[in-house]
Order: sequence, then structure tokens, then C-alpha cells
Amino acid sequence: MMMAAIGYTHEQMARQIRTEEGGISSSTLRKHFVDELEHGADRVNLMVANNLFNIATGGGKAAHIAAIYWTKARCGWVDRPIVVGGVDGADIPEEDGGGPGVIKLNMKG
Repeated sequence: MMMAAIGYTHEQMARQIRTEEGGISSSTLRKHFVDELEHGADRVNLMVANNLFNIATGGGKAAHIAAIYWTKARCGWVDRPIVVGGVDGADIPEEDGGGPGVIKLNMKG
């Protein structure tokens, strides 16, 4: 299940399954592990998402980091640059990160 989730090919998975005779062929893998190959990645993704949710809804620094990741990955949130204005509110040239749509905070000198 885990190998399917992380993207192993059928040949790579077959080499990892040991029998008394050695390994198995990829065709044997596909014949006897249909459910794992079809649903393994979904099951592991669900386990990881559930764990991330539990961390994000917990407490402490780990919860804060997990919540930020969750909102970016699942809610479409993005970081937006905040450019601090020059002394006495002077504009910042575009080549230095200024320009339309940038939040400018005016600093008094």
C-alpha cells in the first residue's frame, strides 16, 4: 500500500516482495494485489490528511504550522508580500518590490 502511494512502479514493488523462490513478477503482483494497487495511494493519502488535520486542530507550534499548510494546500490561501515603505512614506520602485497591488506601510523617520 505504501509503495503505491509514493509512486513505486509495479516492477519496483514486485522486487520488494520476497518468496522462498526469490521475488515475484509484476504480472503476479497485479494478479494478487489488485486492491492494494488500485486503492493503496488513496488510503495512505487519507491517513496522512487525517494526521495533519489532528495536528492542525491541536495546540502548540506544530498545530500552527499544520494549520498554515492546510489552509494553503486545501483552502487556496497564499502568502502576499508586504513591502515596507521608505522613510516618510516614500514610494518603493517596482524593481525593489514596489508597484501596484503591494501593501505599503509608511515608516516615519
